[in-house]
Amino acid sequence: VARTVDSVKGTPNEPDKYLLVRFGDPTVGSPIPFSDPNGFLEAVNAIVPEGGGDCPEMSISGALKAVEAADNDSRVF
Repeated sequence: VARTVDSVKGTPNEPDKYLLVRFGDPTVGSPIPFSDPNGFLEAVNAIVPEGGGDCPEMSISGALKAVEAADNDSRVF
């Protein structure tokens, strides 16, 4: 994630906002918008993954929430 953010930070390709959607089993969180890439990376780095291996479809639900919250013509990573 940091490499992707760093590759666009300060360039014409930098997004207006960053969206973080946490997902796990059995829930998917609401999209959290960030206008600052450093704040976004701090939030990403604060995530502590645990468990897993049983419900990969939650990642798709998380991606869908990000797409729904994104502005038109946005790129979602």
